[in-house]
Amino acid sequence: MTDHRPVAVFGATGQVGRAVADALHAAGVPVRGLVRAAPPWRPSWPCHVVADWNAPSLEPALQGCRAAFSMVPLAPNAIELGRRQLAALVAAGVDHVVRLSVLQGVIDAGLRLGRLHGALDADFRGCGLSGTVLQPDSFMQNLLGAAPAIRAGTLQDATGQGAMGWIDAADIAAVAAHLLALPTPPGVRAIDLTGPELLTHGEVADRLSRWLGQPVVYEDLSPEALGVQLQGYGLPAFLVEIFCELAAWTRETRDTRQPSGAVEQVLGRPPRRLEAFLAAHPDAFPAAATQ
Repeated sequence: MTDHRPVAVFGATGQVGRAVADALHAAGVPVRGLVRAAPPWRPSWPCHVVADWNAPSLEPALQGCRAAFSMVPLAPNAIELGRRQLAALVAAGVDHVVRLSVLQGVIDAGLRLGRLHGALDADFRGCGLSGTVLQPDSFMQNLLGAAPAIRAGTLQDATGQGAMGWIDAADIAAVAAHLLALPTPPGVRAIDLTGPELLTHGEVADRLSRWLGQPVVYEDLSPEALGVQLQGYGLPAFLVEIFCELAAWTRETRDTRQPSGAVEQVLGRPPRRLEAFLAAHPDAFPAAATQ
C-alpha cells in the first residue's frame, strides 16, 4: 500500500534542500518544505515557514510526515539546533530520516567541522530514528561564488596540492530523494559521497581553462591570507575559522582516497563530472566555442 504522507524537507530553499524537494515532487512524492523565511519564488510544493527552530512551532510543522530530509545550519549553536530538530522529529512520529552531514564527520575528528557534524551524527544514531547519514565531500557549487574571479583568470584557495572529491550538490540531492522515497530502513547507516574523481584546485583551474577557452591560474594562498579574504567578504569569525582549518587540512593531508562510488551504487549512474556541472551553469561558466 502506497504511503501518501509527506516528506518534510528542512532548508527547502537551500542549495541541497531545494533540489531534494524538487526531485521528490517530480517523482510524485508529497513534500512539505520547511524554511525560515518565505522564498521570493513560488515553489511547486507546500512550504511551511518556521522562523525559529527552537520554537514549539517546529513539532506541529512535522505532524503527519512519514520521513524527513534533515540539515542543520552551520552556526555556533548548531548542536542545539540539531537536537531540537531531532526531538521534534521523534515527537511528531517521523520514523525515516536522511541527514546531510560532511565527510570526516566523527566526534574525534581533527577538524572542528568534522567534530561538530560527528556530534550531530551521534545524536541522530542515538535518538531511535532510522535512516541514512550522507557525508559528502566539497561541493562543486562552491565554484559559483568565485565565478567572476575565475572568468577574470584566477581561482584562489589555500589547499595547495591537496585533492578533494568534488561533487555536484544535485547528485547529493538525488541520492537523498531516492532514499527518502524508499521504505524506512533498519537502523542508521552512513554513506560517503564524492564525485567521479579527486581533483586539486590546480587541476580544477586547468579544467576551467579548457572549458572557458582562456587561461585560469590557481593562486595558492596561505590559510592566513584566506582568512583575511573571507573576513573581507563579511563572513563571521566562526565560519572563517572552519573554512581556513579545512583548507589547511586539505593542504597537509594531500588526500589519496579513491572516489567512493556511492552515487552510482544508489542511483545506478555515475556522479556528474566537473564539465557537466559547468555546462549546467552557462551564465557563470560560458563554454568556449570549441566545446
